Amino acid sequence: MVEEFKNDRLGFSYDVLLALLTLCIPLSSAFPNVLLAPIAILLFFKFNRRNIYLKPVLFFVLTLAFLILLAFIKWSIFSEFDFYSRIFISLFLLVSVAHTTRLKYMERAFIMGTILAIFIAVYNIMAFENFKFSFSAFGNTAEVNELLHIERPYFGFLLALVVFLCLRRKGWLHCSIAVIASAFCLLIAARLSLGIIVLLWAVWFFQLLKPLNKWRIPLVLGTIFLCGIALFSNENIQKRFKIQGDLDQSMAKALDYEPRYVIWPCTFTTLGSTAEILFGVESNQQLEQRLVACYGNSIKNNDSKKTYYLDEKFNPHNQYLHILCLGGVVTLLLFLLGFGRVLSSGKVPFDLKVLTVMFLLFFMFEALLYRQLGCYLFGIFLGLLAREENYVDAIKKASL
Repeated sequence: MVEEFKNDRLGFSYDVLLALLTLCIPLSSAFPNVLLAPIAILLFFKFNRRNIYLKPVLFFVLTLAFLILLAFIKWSIFSEFDFYSRIFISLFLLVSVAHTTRLKYMERAFIMGTILAIFIAVYNIMAFENFKFSFSAFGNTAEVNELLHIERPYFGFLLALVVFLCLRRKGWLHCSIAVIASAFCLLIAARLSLGIIVLLWAVWFFQLLKPLNKWRIPLVLGTIFLCGIALFSNENIQKRFKIQGDLDQSMAKALDYEPRYVIWPCTFTTLGSTAEILFGVESNQQLEQRLVACYGNSIKNNDSKKTYYLDEKFNPHNQYLHILCLGGVVTLLLFLLGFGRVLSSGKVPFDLKVLTVMFLLFFMFEALLYRQLGCYLFGIFLGLLAREENYVDAIKKASL
């Protein structure tokens, strides 16, 4: 590292700052913001248009740019500058990450930061339970987000990203970290991320069994089935899915406790005119007001549940619906074309397609861009997609 610093002081300092930002993402909501300014200064001297391969991320960039343009037209950009500033952060990180030359620093930093977050969360839960090692609070309890310092779905997605990064590498250390991250995701019962992690292990296992040819698919399917049995035997998972002895009773209770069962139908009622269907509502504030009004009208015969929804003011809990409400069908179409472009391209490496599918799945159940953490993760994801180095061989072949 000393030699690298001597040979490339600007590039080395830039990559270390990006790695430090990545390290802090699972640990702090404030410190990554502090690092944006020095990164921007170094990027000014380091910027080179050739480092960015825009084609894979073009529709994603157009989506974010169109959201910002609509916010100016609707005059909501100033009243909701906090939200739209996070969109700018995603675009900034796209350019920043595309210019890093030592991507391994960022990968290792993110893994280290998430492991530290795991240790902090484990200590918090042990202290909360007077060091009884029961970990029962990671079930369906109100304290879990405070103990994790990050909302459970987002912590689970961080763990899934760690599993993805580790399974790309060989060696017992990375495999051990992947196992630890998977086990902790099971412990905290982050349902969606658990499903993503099972799929990641299935893909890894499928690649590992490549020499067996015909036996690969049956073995992988059997492994997924066994993992499913193991998952649903976990007490915290049973609490999260409201699993009881009777299937019908379990389904009814699960739907009653599932916020999306109320939120998603209400989201479609927020678009009241053709203009709103095409270009979205005026602002997040108007969207929130209409959602809250719908919660009050749709939840009946359960005053405590209605009060809970009115107090929490749940967002759409689906990135596609959130974009539909803010930017209309036009913006949503651009966003979906972004995923289609990446997944259908022969130039995009397989591991980046897997990462794209992870975000695609997570967006189905969470409005990731509603949170600062989500905008950081999405910006880094776009930066990885836009790195020229990932496509050097494919571009050369296409030009022959």
